[in-house]
Amino acid sequence: MEAGEIVRKLEGAGVRLEVADGKVRMSPAELVPAELVEAVRANKPAVIRWLTEREIWHTADACHLLNEQGWCVVRCRELGGARVLWTLDAGTRVPPDCENLPRLTWPEVERIVDNPGLLRPMHAVKTFFPGAVAVVEVTE
Repeated sequence: MEAGEIVRKLEGAGVRLEVADGKVRMSPAELVPAELVEAVRANKPAVIRWLTEREIWHTADACHLLNEQGWCVVRCRELGGARVLWTLDAGTRVPPDCENLPRLTWPEVERIVDNPGLLRPMHAVKTFFPGAVAVVEVTE
């Protein structure tokens, strides 16, 4: 059973899932079917990755994950729902399946927050030159 299917079945049964300290927390415990507990154990890294890479639309959720694991994948509405990797810094290690996503470091995200016009040009640079430090200016 793949990670997404495991998560959907658990959530469909009314189970709340949370990743903390490298563990998958499931509550209330009495709603968790035994076969799904075993499926989570057998697929723990994939389930954790699936849960942490879910579509994050709220900055508070992204900040929480950044503080907890040093990176997160967000979906950006302004970029048509494109997936973007946010990391604390350029040296943050990420799972192999996230390495090719356009990466924005936290200082770059802060620059975009201060000047939203930087989002599209910076994303374009990061898409075509992965890992590049984007120095972009927007003139009105």
